[in-house]
Amino acid sequence: PQIDGKYRDQFVSWLRSKGLKVRDIRVPVKSLRMAQGEYNRDKVGAIMAAGKVGGAPIFVSKDGYVIDGNHRFIAHLNLPGAGSYIGVTEIGLDAKPLLELIHGFPKVRYRNLNESR
Repeated sequence: PQIDGKYRDQFVSWLRSKGLKVRDIRVPVKSLRMAQGEYNRDKVGAIMAAGKVGGAPIFVSKDGYVIDGNHRFIAHLNLPGAGSYIGVTEIGLDAKPLLELIHGFPKVRYRNLNESR
């Protein structure tokens, strides 16, 4: 699932309306895991080249899976000097039930690996 940045606040409000705790924190980069098994190397390279590793925190589950922002997460892992911590928006639910729940968000999108936007 993909949550466009312009819907970030709506998504957080939607999650909270479902009774979930949502908080912005910093965590060790290496404590996170990818929820998706594949990624677009060109997209990661473009993020790194543009210096867009920072920005809005990535969404992660309570058990440390990156739910949205996998490409920025990988770019952060590979950018020299990026630091050992990353800003995340942690959602108080484990990955599997969270991914199932997110399908109900009215503005969720799905992209294949070759789509850049």
